[in-house]
Amino acid sequence: MKAKQMSSRSGRSDGFVIVALAIAVLVLGAVGWSWRPRADGALMRRALEARATLHQAQTVIPVNGVAEAERYAPALSLAAGAPVVVPDLGSMGFRLIALRFGEGGAELFYTGGDNEGLTLCLHPSNGRARLDRFQRGALELVLWQDERVAMVAAAELPAARLQRLASLAYAGLER
Repeated sequence: MKAKQMSSRSGRSDGFVIVALAIAVLVLGAVGWSWRPRADGALMRRALEARATLHQAQTVIPVNGVAEAERYAPALSLAAGAPVVVPDLGSMGFRLIALRFGEGGAELFYTGGDNEGLTLCLHPSNGRARLDRFQRGALELVLWQDERVAMVAAAELPAARLQRLASLAYAGLER
């Protein structure tokens, strides 16, 4: 299911985009997905939960792009379990709009053209290098993990485009 394209109007806040993304994910969840990840299920569930609970403003730190979010780099590194920086996905048309830190990881929320949403979940790695792609309805997920950091990228985008975004994000984590 793809969200309808909405015309952009001046004055529309990122809050509207966040709420719209969250509602779309909740509606998809209500349809009854039956996907089960093979391994690292906790990290995949975390990515899905992050997308579904984005509207909970009390837990989200709104930011206006990567430059503003850099002040949270130490907390992001702590959450990821390794020195990382906030990935800049501007070259592919995505802008960072929010961060959230929780037990055992962090989520980064991006928005792109046509109100596209992208969620990156960072977590300390279990030590096994891995690259996997999963699909849950219209939602694509890419798990990219090395011996230090695990990252899940989740979005309702074509698989090839999400894989390019995940590659850019993963490479962008390095200091």
